[in-house]
Amino acid sequence: MRRLRVDEVDADGLAALAGVQAGDYLDSYNGAPLPDVETLLYEIEHAPGDENGLRIIREEAFLDLICPQGRLSLTLSEVELDPDAYQRVLYSASTREEREQARRLAAITLTTTPQLEGYRCEVIEIISAECVYGMHIFRDLAAAITDVVGGRSRSVQKVLRDARQTCLEELRMEALKLEADAVVGVDLDYSELSGGGKSMLFLVASGTAVRTTPLEPGEGARGRR
Repeated sequence: MRRLRVDEVDADGLAALAGVQAGDYLDSYNGAPLPDVETLLYEIEHAPGDENGLRIIREEAFLDLICPQGRLSLTLSEVELDPDAYQRVLYSASTREEREQARRLAAITLTTTPQLEGYRCEVIEIISAECVYGMHIFRDLAAAITDVVGGRSRSVQKVLRDARQTCLEELRMEALKLEADAVVGVDLDYSELSGGGKSMLFLVASGTAVRTTPLEPGEGARGRR
């Protein structure tokens, strides 16, 4: 697996200004596979645009850098990168993205109230998430229920709880796509759909995606479009 290794970097050159360091590996150039060393340096120096995108590998992680047009003032050499090491970089990048997405999802506030106290809400749009479950899952559970207490089944309640959590998680995903940081007026609606001898449980979560900013002292909490 051929890559270009950075052997030396001029401390006053454009490469150093962009954040390139000795020991880095160049992975791609403007989203495309790397050409040979001479071609790469020539294209960056004479590129028609003002900036060039360089993806580098440093300490088993990808870094995306923006390099200005011009002479980079660095020394590169072609090397063969260990495929196993490259796979570790790809895995590390994917897990970081997953953790970041999970963090952003967890930060999205869901509330049944029309406003968030202490925040101004900028309305984006109404969003919804839907979950459909075949009713046979409840019949299957009922046939093997051993945990009914006082007319209530923990197994059925767990299925309903999981359905609700799944629907709310998908509502957060819809909010994230709109770069919202909260969903107000959240409503959960359960209904049964039947026909053709089949029956399904239909769960819809809906609300208004908003962007929030803290209110100044004495300011009202009215939303704005």
